[in-house]
Amino acid sequence: MLAQHVIEHGASTVFNTEGKSNCWWVYNTLLKSMDEPMFVLTCDNVVDLDFAVLEENYLSLNSPRVC
Repeated sequence: MLAQHVIEHGASTVFNTEGKSNCWWVYNTLLKSMDEPMFVLTCDNVVDLDFAVLEENYLSLNSPRVC
């Protein structure tokens, strides 16, 4: 139901991870080869985020990296 809802409202991609752990899709998609900052949200939230504010905050903290 959630996947259908977000697709109808413009989501470009939906990963069905039913029966998998929360971060399964991070390690089993093209994201596993990303080597740059990215936003990762839990799979069951529909949010309207101000990415410019989040980026500004990230940069103000000297671009911390989590490994």
